[in-house]
Amino acid sequence: MEAFRDFDRVGWQELHVEDAVSILPNGAVLAGRDAILAALAAHFDERRGRWTWSELARRVQAETVGHIVYETFYEIPDAGVRQRALTSVTYAFIDGHWLVVADQGTALP
Repeated sequence: MEAFRDFDRVGWQELHVEDAVSILPNGAVLAGRDAILAALAAHFDERRGRWTWSELARRVQAETVGHIVYETFYEIPDAGVRQRALTSVTYAFIDGHWLVVADQGTALP
């Protein structure tokens, strides 16, 4: 979450497995870290978006898998963009690190 907020493209990449899957709030399904990053490139390139979140729920199996549900907000104020979503992220503990394997955003009003 912090890497996306801070426009840290390399950090974001390092937190995702190569074959990660992402379902965006608009329903688009992206398969693979590179495809996800390509879809989000403008965020990292333009550095205009504000990304905030609140953790709503967390379930963890020690050193195996974890799942966190966030309420997220993405805004680009000067462009009139405001998106609120429930974002569900599944992590796997791989080689001593928690890595994102899948996430899904559900748009909220």
